[in-house]
Amino acid sequence: MKNKEAHLKDTTTKPNIAVIIDVENINNVKSLRQLIDQLQQQGELTVKRAVGDWNRAIKIVQSDIRDLGFDLVHQKNLAPGHNSADTRIVIEALELLHNPGVDVETFAFV
Repeated sequence: MKNKEAHLKDTTTKPNIAVIIDVENINNVKSLRQLIDQLQQQGELTVKRAVGDWNRAIKIVQSDIRDLGFDLVHQKNLAPGHNSADTRIVIEALELLHNPGVDVETFAFV
């Protein structure tokens, strides 16, 4: 029985969380700050990435998002009406999921 218990994860520790946001969905940085505060209560935010076309993004929002500790991932929209950021977010998540050097247990997509 002790052998099995040794392999069980300590459920009292909070999970490592990756937060990946689509900047086109952010119109209120105050709400984003509140969301980050709530997520920090749930676990350790080990990865924070903001995906979007940073050439088009409002500079004030870009600065605020960077101040919140997000890495800015540039993804240009390749065709009108198609959000390339959505595809890039999936790729970012899959790369994190399959990277043995990254310990992420929970994903939060915004």
